[in-house]
This record gives sequence, structure tokens and C-alpha cells, in this order.
Amino acid sequence: MTERIQWDEDSFFNAISHLNQKAINTIKNLLEFSRQYASEIRWGRGKVHGSFSFVAEVGGKRLTVFSVFTYGESCTLSLNFGNMRGIVNDDELNTFRNELNKLPGVQLSEEVITEGKYPGISINSLLKEEDFDIFKSAVKTLIRL
Repeated sequence: MTERIQWDEDSFFNAISHLNQKAINTIKNLLEFSRQYASEIRWGRGKVHGSFSFVAEVGGKRLTVFSVFTYGESCTLSLNFGNMRGIVNDDELNTFRNELNKLPGVQLSEEVITEGKYPGISINSLLKEEDFDIFKSAVKTLIRL
């Protein structure tokens, strides 16, 4: 039986070294954004796939806003609506969802909020600087920065 491992920055970036440089740079930018604005960066403990998560404190409660996973064609960015529901009000989550829907290839339905889902989007949606800026702005608004 394969043991869970504690992922870290080195193991994570070793696992995605096969990606194109633009995708790797975007993921590095997500990590740097997390260092700057998250209350905590939580590294995953997956047996095969690594992850890191952006954890914020909102209204005295901790929530995981997004996670980046090593799986998928160019890695997967999980939007953790299920974790945020009940901590962040539905109007704010809907504003967050609408902002994310401005990203290329992203079409999140209202069900991600009402059903507390964890939709994954491709890192490719953030490759352009203006798209990455939309994502950062949406996260910062959500966590009230």
C-alpha cells in the first residue's frame, strides 16, 4: 500500500516539470500570490498527486478558497465553493463566481454555490496576465482585501 506523502514546494514543482514554462510560471505566480495574501498555504498529502491550497481567514473563520493540483493536462485549479459555503454569504460567492466566469473557458453555474461544489478549471485559463489579474482581484475581493 502506498503511503501518503507530505508535499512541499520542491516536490510539487518536480511533479509538474513536464509542463510548458508558461504554465509553470503561472503556477509559481499562484504560489507567490498565496504567500502574499493567504493566511496559510497548506501543502497536500496525496499518495500520487500533490497540491497546495490558499487558506484565508474571513470573519474569524478559516476557509480554503482554491487549491492547485498536479493532475490534469496543465494542472487543475480547484475552486472550493463547498468549503466556503456557510462562511461566505451566497451573494459574495455569486460575485466571485461571476468574476471567474470572465476567464477563458470558465463557465460556472449557480449550482457550484447552491450545491457546494469544488469545480476544477485549467491553469490555461490564467496564462494571460489580464486573466490572472481578474483571478487575483476576485480572490482579494472575496477575502475582503
